[in-house]
Amino acid sequence: ELSILTEKLQKVNENLETKIRTRNEHEKFIQDRPIRRHLAGIFAFKICLLAPELQSCCDEK
Repeated sequence: ELSILTEKLQKVNENLETKIRTRNEHEKFIQDRPIRRHLAGIFAFKICLLAPELQSCCDEK
């Protein structure tokens, strides 16, 4: 049973690391050039309009 829990915890950890890495890459991409930052803002706004359930995601910025 301990090995099952350890395996699940490892998967959760790997998933979290992937999410953090993806977010960091996205932030770097946005900060590379002002136009990318502008386009990312427009894209995020459109996502919020089309998918209100993601509103909390938009509020974080």
